[in-house]
Amino acid sequence: MLCGSPDPSCFIERIQLFANGQRVEDISYYGRSCFMYSLLKPSDWWTELHWEGLPVDAGGWAQPVQPGQKRDVLMYPHLVGMFNSGKMLPPQLNLVLEIEFADPEMAMRAGVGSSLSYVIENVHLLADQVTLDSALRESFERILLSNRSLVFSFPSLHVQQSSIPAGSTSYNITVARAFTKMLGAFVTFNKTGENHVSNFEYPGEAFPNVSAATVMEGQLQLGAMQFPRNSIKSIAEYHHFLSILSGTFDSKIRNMRLPNYDNTTFVAAFPTATCAASHSIKSMLADRVDQCFIGLVSMQIVTLSGSGVSVLD
Repeated sequence: MLCGSPDPSCFIERIQLFANGQRVEDISYYGRSCFMYSLLKPSDWWTELHWEGLPVDAGGWAQPVQPGQKRDVLMYPHLVGMFNSGKMLPPQLNLVLEIEFADPEMAMRAGVGSSLSYVIENVHLLADQVTLDSALRESFERILLSNRSLVFSFPSLHVQQSSIPAGSTSYNITVARAFTKMLGAFVTFNKTGENHVSNFEYPGEAFPNVSAATVMEGQLQLGAMQFPRNSIKSIAEYHHFLSILSGTFDSKIRNMRLPNYDNTTFVAAFPTATCAASHSIKSMLADRVDQCFIGLVSMQIVTLSGSGVSVLD
């Protein structure tokens, strides 16, 4: 079989995290979103990650797993914001992680000898546990019972997918979800029949064929405000705004891995500072893409107090 990505996240379609029964995070298209995240990280980080996932060939693709073979893999939940908030998570949160696996045709990539038949087994969760002494634990519980609270704040990703009509050279999409604080949006494209996990198609005319008349424009609108104020009209600008939002989403991101940015590793980004949005793209190549994925980045706030858990997104 030929996996869609060397990262085991390609087998996952959706992850939800609950605290005391309340949904804290809900990330759809998880495998594709993880591959997008990997494009925002340095090449060295991606190379080292292969030791926890699947071995790769010279082109960076996951090597095939032959019939009868198996591979033990480890997947860190990079996109689950609460697990990356930098704080210990107390048991009073009663966390529940719910994983929905992807259909084989979404997890695999096409190729000679590729198969959609595989078995995932022995799935288990690994976590570090720190035990507090009784005095510190009692002090913590007294704080919670005295109307004080423990606050977790972290960026979270909410992904929506929509279809682009055939023959379209421009596209507008309205996002139907509002947030208390939206940090921005990642936008990616794909073409049916291409690798669902790792194909990030650039829908515009690329260098050296691009001209002032054919350059792809992009802009995000929030009510009467537009981000950026003047629409993006070049690959250089798309890359610039991507670097800004990447640093907002993960402050550890420094150097991005974008080998074919104006071809198959294109990610558009629109940093913002408010709530719900609509997105527009102009001067696309007709039928170059037919799927649009919008990853909205919002600031999640989870509060643990004596009365329970509250979630604000």
